[in-house]
Amino acid sequence: MENLSELRAWHASLPERIEASLRQDSVEQTYQVLHQHHRTMHRTAFLLAQKQLAVEGHPSLRASYCFVMLGSGARREQALRVDQDHALIYVAHDFTSKQRVHDYFFQLSELVSAYLHEIGYALCSGNVMASNPRWRGTQEDWLQRLDFYQKEPTWEHIRYLLIAADAMPIIGDEQLVFAMRQQAVDYVARSPFMRWKIADQGRADKVMLPLWRKGTVSLKETLYTPLVNSIRLWAHSMDIAEPSTRQRIELISKNRGWSAELAQDATRAIARVLTWRLRLHVDQALHGEEPTDLLHLEKLSGDEWEQMRMTVRFIRKLQLLTGKHFHERRRVDGI
Repeated sequence: MENLSELRAWHASLPERIEASLRQDSVEQTYQVLHQHHRTMHRTAFLLAQKQLAVEGHPSLRASYCFVMLGSGARREQALRVDQDHALIYVAHDFTSKQRVHDYFFQLSELVSAYLHEIGYALCSGNVMASNPRWRGTQEDWLQRLDFYQKEPTWEHIRYLLIAADAMPIIGDEQLVFAMRQQAVDYVARSPFMRWKIADQGRADKVMLPLWRKGTVSLKETLYTPLVNSIRLWAHSMDIAEPSTRQRIELISKNRGWSAELAQDATRAIARVLTWRLRLHVDQALHGEEPTDLLHLEKLSGDEWEQMRMTVRFIRKLQLLTGKHFHERRRVDGI
């Protein structure tokens, strides 16, 4: 794939390819196919943007960089409904032209976001993209930025740390993103206040399901997000920087944070939610609809409805356990 037209066509064929994968492979294997697809699209868009800047006369720079995938992409849990969540870290080696380095990566980030949008990736509604200065900068910028969030732990700043902690390299020097990710996780691990604040926010986000199998439910807001948030908090409290939800569960259990039974229940819950979300997106896309996370409950079989009720009960249980474990302390550090 050497141009945007080819990338757009390949991306548009994704629903058919994923449906075929679901028929012959496991859901977990299909998510690996999805992750590789999204990673390839982002990497190729970045390379095309670099090539375009060279054509326009921008010389190559003596700089290290890493283009970074954030959110569900970093967790390897992207389905078909995907918007842009990415960042950029770089290190300028030619300090006599530092401003030129900043300008180059600004133009590169703008072009990458535009290319990804043209391919079929919606712009992030929260503007979590490398084209936003908050999500782009030198390694020193990132160190200072995350340190400021840690010293001023408003909920907004804590949320930025959580976003930075769910990060995976797409192209470039991987050590840059690993260092940034570990710094964000370390700050949460060392701050009882932040952990309490995250748990308290989870308690405020009530997981609700209709009493009867009628209406719609958002798989993302009702199931996926609260489950991922609780698991991430437990992982960060143990200084676990791995972004994959499944691997976080394994490491939490390995470090004796959870019993084997709780870890198994969490693994089953995330597997169910990811399966429902992927099959919903594929079904919508193949019927010519824009993929959403709204599931019509009437379409569930009796067994599926019972599984969903069990999953919601588990998420509520985990939220309560998380809130109790990370309760407010009399002596709060990290503020």
